[in-house]
Amino acid sequence: MDFGLSEEQKLIVETTRALVENELYPHEREVERTGVLRRELIEELKAKAID
Repeated sequence: MDFGLSEEQKLIVETTRALVENELYPHEREVERTGVLRRELIEELKAKAID
């Protein structure tokens, strides 16, 4: 039995990792400092996640 990821699953993992590294990590300090995720950033991230 093969428990490895399918090619489609691997692509999803890679895409998600890139989104987090490129779009979330740059804002980590601000969010940790303020405890707030700005509304405009939320909207921007939602749009990018849909693409």
